Amino acid sequence: MGNAAVCNHSGTFLCVCFWCSLARITRILGVRSSDRSPGFCLLDLRDPCAAIRAAEVVPDASSFPEILVGFALGGALITAMWLLLWVVGLNNVQRGPWTHWFEDLVFDSYISAVLEELAFRAVLFRILARICGVRTGVILSSLLFGLAHLTHGSWLGILGITLNAGVTMALLYVITGRLWMSIGMHLGYDFIETSVLGVGNHHGFLVSTPNAGAQAWLSGGSFGPDAAVPGMIVGLIINFVLWRLAFGTSNVE
Repeated sequence: MGNAAVCNHSGTFLCVCFWCSLARITRILGVRSSDRSPGFCLLDLRDPCAAIRAAEVVPDASSFPEILVGFALGGALITAMWLLLWVVGLNNVQRGPWTHWFEDLVFDSYISAVLEELAFRAVLFRILARICGVRTGVILSSLLFGLAHLTHGSWLGILGITLNAGVTMALLYVITGRLWMSIGMHLGYDFIETSVLGVGNHHGFLVSTPNAGAQAWLSGGSFGPDAAVPGMIVGLIINFVLWRLAFGTSNVE
């Protein structure tokens, strides 16, 4: 997300280290398999391998519809933000060569999506939901997700990632009780932004750059549409709907 995939190769390595550290922390916190909240289960994370199996890292037939729905949602969200900026004349768009799409799909999108959803939703969010409650866990884990991308851009970019990605994917996890829809959204968001819309690179199907003279808070600058205030408004609307679906008729704290 932003001017590159959410997690580059060094970031992916840090995510693995982060996830392993959190698995160790759960031994201190005493997270048990009997701890449950609506929509998802706080599994026993004291065994990292058990945590990976429980999170369903290897997709099966039942996971593909959720991945596809998530992919469509993520792609639609970033495209809506990009389209809004293009319509009001804040972005320049040209046809690109569309090369490196396989690397963008597998290495910069799918692998980082799986690792980051494991770290921030399957582990960190569960811990925070146990300690602080599910609603607070959504907010705190999303803030930490945004801060983890501090090197990707400005504070507006961090806020955009928090709102447009962190909160949205955490809510999908609460609603479905599985990682696959949030993984699919993460994958679709990254791949469409980087490889199709060509934000922050020159090898996409399109090449998108902010107009000269456009203020960064309106255009997103070099970071991308998710750092633009109009894009954040789109994300807030989506999150309002998802929040109602996740908590509107429940007594989840």
